[in-house]
Amino acid sequence: MYEAFAADISRSFKPQLERVLNMGLKTLIYNGQNDFIVNTAGVLTYLNTLKWKNAKEWRAAKKTMWKDYDDFTNLGWTKSYGNLCFTLIRDAGHLVPSDQARESWFMLNNYFKQ
Repeated sequence: MYEAFAADISRSFKPQLERVLNMGLKTLIYNGQNDFIVNTAGVLTYLNTLKWKNAKEWRAAKKTMWKDYDDFTNLGWTKSYGNLCFTLIRDAGHLVPSDQARESWFMLNNYFKQ
């Protein structure tokens, strides 16, 4: 698997992401709180440097706590503006769906309902 995707590892897809955002397509980016491979600080820096029509508003948007509807447990936080949504999943590493399967489903289910 690693060798099959080796050409993509050091390649930036920033221009493609900027194009998708500027087209107005809904985009969800999520990150595990404990991901040391693709860490949250790096992802947020990357998102904050994107050049798209809502970049300024995105950077100014506030983070909101993300809670479970059943018991109000803190699942992480989310930041959203326009068509870009970033969600941090608490107690997850690089493989978010494996680490927090229920929370991953909850995140995707809520995202697609919007």
